[in-house]
Amino acid sequence: LDGNGVFLDYKAEKSDLYAQLKDTIIGKRNRDISPPEFGDLIEHKINATLTTGEMQVFEYRLPIPGRGSVEYEARMVVSGENEVTAIVRDITERKQAEEALRDSEEKLRTISSSAQDAIVMVDNDGRIEFWNRSAERLFGYTAEEATGKPLHDLIAPERLREEAQRGFERFRVMGQGPILDKVLELPSLRKDGTEFVAEHSFSAVKLKGKWHAVGLVRDITERKQAEWTRAQLAAIVESSTDAIISRTPNGSIVFWNAAAERMFGWTAEEAIGQSLRIIVPPEHFGENRWHFEHALRGENTEPFEAIRMRKDGTRLHAHTAVSAVKDRHGNVIAVSSIVRDVTERVHAEADRARLAGIVEASQDAIIGRTLDGIIFSWNAAAERLYGYSAAEAIGQRTSMLRPPNSESEFEQNFVLLSQGKPVPPFEAGRLTKDGRRIDVRVSLSPIKDEAGVITGVASIVHDIGELKRAESRLREQVALARLLESLVRAANEAATPDEAMRACLERICGHGRWMLGRVGTFAP
Repeated sequence: LDGNGVFLDYKAEKSDLYAQLKDTIIGKRNRDISPPEFGDLIEHKINATLTTGEMQVFEYRLPIPGRGSVEYEARMVVSGENEVTAIVRDITERKQAEEALRDSEEKLRTISSSAQDAIVMVDNDGRIEFWNRSAERLFGYTAEEATGKPLHDLIAPERLREEAQRGFERFRVMGQGPILDKVLELPSLRKDGTEFVAEHSFSAVKLKGKWHAVGLVRDITERKQAEWTRAQLAAIVESSTDAIISRTPNGSIVFWNAAAERMFGWTAEEAIGQSLRIIVPPEHFGENRWHFEHALRGENTEPFEAIRMRKDGTRLHAHTAVSAVKDRHGNVIAVSSIVRDVTERVHAEADRARLAGIVEASQDAIIGRTLDGIIFSWNAAAERLYGYSAAEAIGQRTSMLRPPNSESEFEQNFVLLSQGKPVPPFEAGRLTKDGRRIDVRVSLSPIKDEAGVITGVASIVHDIGELKRAESRLREQVALARLLESLVRAANEAATPDEAMRACLERICGHGRWMLGRVGTFAP
């Protein structure tokens, strides 16, 4: 082209816009046959080339029929007096490749920046070349601090560095190593010195003839903790003495622990997939459904006791707590039941109730006391016998019922009971609330706990006052009969009436002295 942009010559290796017009463009100005903006650009570059004498390198884009927009690179040099030569190259493919590379790099930067896993790349010397934001958060080093540093020195605990370095030497040469193309859980180190377990996954890539390693590192501390917690919970559930059962929202059993197997007789294999009706008697279906529906709505219900049924048809008393199992979004995904066999307790409570009824109905005073003599049980008969109400007596010491100087009797009996020896029933005196002394017959027996250890003493006290009085009257009547018999015999044996009178008076006086001893008084 000359200084005015007129084509002087044209040669092309490919068909393009100007190749198609080759026979018609020689002698034409570029501006006359080109788009306006392209004409301005070419005139500007011609002027710059001729003015400076320096080669002008520039790029431009032209619409080409059948090809669309095509990009070119032009190199323009001075080739004669007021004349330039431009060497033009189609760079469309190169530009597309560069654009694709830029897109790829941008995507890589976006992915690596937003990735939750640490992404690390090391060169053939084991030094860090790439360190994304997640790596910064995970290990505590900024990319600036980490780049160029040996990876093993930064993130491997000291005890593992020598072994890691030996493995890396093989990788440098062969691109192989013990941790490549695997997912491994390895101890890792943060900048602050804390150690944690991380999941490492490294692969080898060859760049410019040398092996590099690219790895993903994930902190699995929370996952390991969750796994440990799940394992602990599973162990607790399996070792629990309570039956633990889970059902889906449609009522099918999905979990049945070992205690449930023992309690109900159904194996887990037999129970899973079944309805809970395999252990609920028909008359309790409605109650079972009520608790299940409330749990499905996420509502709490109070634990309850009900009859349940074993595989063999026998029944048991069960204490049951029903609750919802929710996912992390709060949605109910299952219903859990914890069932405890309380049959023995229910029977024991019934036995205690029957015994309590017997004790209350007893005509004998029945008193329970601790080993140190504190009253904890006091029936109605004890109230009638001693005059103290249960409220007055419970919490007091039994010593208030014993006359003074009767401790030896108590100590002797207590020693026998503590040695596990029987104490024969015995008669003793006791004191009532109003200070009267009464005669009683006492039977003592030890109170033992489940381990057989004596924890208290039970006393059954029978009022024998009336019996004592009856015995006294009987003795007096027997003595009087014997006196009369003696008087008759003395009268019959006497020789004279005076002797008979004297003998009878002696016997009567003797009986009087006996009577005086009985009543403790003398009447002239």
